[in-house]
Amino acid sequence: MKKMKKGDLVYIPSEVTLYRYNDSQGVLSDYIKLEKPSSAVVLDDEYGTCSVLFRGQTWFVSGKHVYPLNKDILLEEENGYSQAN
Repeated sequence: MKKMKKGDLVYIPSEVTLYRYNDSQGVLSDYIKLEKPSSAVVLDDEYGTCSVLFRGQTWFVSGKHVYPLNKDILLEEENGYSQAN
């Protein structure tokens, strides 16, 4: 999978879990499971994990669940369907 760059727009499918960590101790502080496909902005991509800006906050997600945002994905999201590979 291509390494994402800071500022890239990405697509995250529904049912993917995003995580937040306590800044001072690195302890898991919150998580959400996406109910619908979403987009986010990449802040960093290291060691198979992406940090993304989602709803105004920094979240972490496995890199295997993050895809470059393109026109085809936007059309699928608009029409309310997605196809698993």
